Amino acid sequence: MSKSYPTNLTQQQRELIEPLIPPSLTSGRPREVDIWDALNTIFYVLCERVFINKKIKDTAIISQNTYST
Repeated sequence: MSKSYPTNLTQQQRELIEPLIPPSLTSGRPREVDIWDALNTIFYVLCERVFINKKIKDTAIISQNTYST
């Protein structure tokens, strides 16, 4: 199990999207990555990026207001 983050899927959320996750194929190599860990990672990156972009925009607005006359 990976580290827990606020962006991780809850059990209810997992149950909602589980039917959308394709099953592992019987032929070929078995999956090496846990699908739920991959999804949690994607959500973490997306949420952090939104947070960082918001901070950058807020900083830019403050900077513009500071130097306007």
